[in-house]
Amino acid sequence: MIRGSELPKGVFPGSLPMELVCIIALNGTRQGTTKSGTPLYMGYPLDPMYPPVIVGSRATGANQFALVLVKGYEEAFRWPRAEFRSWIGAVGDPAAERSALLLMSGSLKSPPLSVLPVFDCKPLHTWNTSNIDPAGCRDIDDVISWRLDGSAVVEVIISIADVSSFVVPDTAEDVEAARRGQSLYAAGKVVSPMIHPLISEQAASLHADGVARPVVSLHLPSKTWSRGFLVNQKSYTYEEAIGNSVLKEVFTMCGAISDDPHEWIERAMVLYNVEAAKRIKGLGILRSQAPPDAAKAMMWKAAATASGEPVLALLGYSAGLYTKEGAHWALGEDVYFHATSPLRRYADLVNQRCLVTLLDGKTPLSTSNMLIDSLNARSRIAKQLDRSLLSIPLDLMMMGDGIVIDIYELKVGIYFLPWKTRITVRLLESYKGSIGDRCRVKGFCDNTAVDLKRRMVWKIL
Repeated sequence: MIRGSELPKGVFPGSLPMELVCIIALNGTRQGTTKSGTPLYMGYPLDPMYPPVIVGSRATGANQFALVLVKGYEEAFRWPRAEFRSWIGAVGDPAAERSALLLMSGSLKSPPLSVLPVFDCKPLHTWNTSNIDPAGCRDIDDVISWRLDGSAVVEVIISIADVSSFVVPDTAEDVEAARRGQSLYAAGKVVSPMIHPLISEQAASLHADGVARPVVSLHLPSKTWSRGFLVNQKSYTYEEAIGNSVLKEVFTMCGAISDDPHEWIERAMVLYNVEAAKRIKGLGILRSQAPPDAAKAMMWKAAATASGEPVLALLGYSAGLYTKEGAHWALGEDVYFHATSPLRRYADLVNQRCLVTLLDGKTPLSTSNMLIDSLNARSRIAKQLDRSLLSIPLDLMMMGDGIVIDIYELKVGIYFLPWKTRITVRLLESYKGSIGDRCRVKGFCDNTAVDLKRRMVWKIL
């Protein structure tokens, strides 16, 4: 993705006018004044896909979060001009930090909702049908059905909620879902649904409540596809599914190899995604992953060995990206995409539409590069939001354990366990320890920096 700060003048990734949450650099250099004498300052959007903006304000003092309306470009400025709308609070204030993050994510208002469709439906079958999800889950994307011959499982159907039946392209719901890109979570709970909860948590969600709902299904072992309606009969939590021999046999047909229900679901979803990608090869939004950088992979492997934390070795892998082409290295698939979470990820909804269109005997439309860039940006924002909302303490001081993963002359890279990410600690003298060392790290807020990760200045205790 091209960061907004790298865009050429006049290029804006979206339709103007547009509201953005920015940090107004009141303690930075003035960019001039308006005709009425109002000072102009730089505004830095929290969303990195957008370029800096020029904002007029008579306020002074510390940097502030603000909601601005980006209007367009003017000849005198490198960056677009924006109109001040409202203050959110001071950078460094925990309440303002949270409000700014949530407002930036779009979670302070509900997605739009028009009239829900009414279906005259008959279930595809009356086989046993169940879902396995965390306790309290409301947006249920997937269920599994099975047919027995005596006591043996002979046929399995993986079904995904047919969200394309509820969210029509180019409607208000669809435009907003595309902008949000995915539902956002903090501590495992939805703080910003991609689609209105009446759809994502009720009408399209595959609850075990006796209601027949539309689905798109993969049949096993034939690997054929169908659309239709079905009724979910029973809902399991992951804990309740442990030790269920029938469910284990069902998911074994999907490639599961363990007694862990989390692995059962993962295998079933990967299989569905792989077969869907094969079915619409060359269309939709792929999920690709490049091979890991050999040096980085070796660094992470060494850190994992030295620290006794095997999970660190996985961090040497390249991040997955939405693309139009490219293989998925970790899965070993030439084509792979996401299609199993259309209630919570827009890429899955786009791919489901492609699949449904083909099943209906029609030709799907192509996907724009701008949408793909936007979805990659929103994916990063989702990770940032989850981490940031959990990591803003009352005094914006962060403390936790870490593992040294790389060492330079006057800085070290540390895998910070509370955030599950890499941070950099700058030093006054060379680090005397080794890769794999465990350490205690403390961070303080620098409220002049643009984002939370950069605003934290770290030291090893």
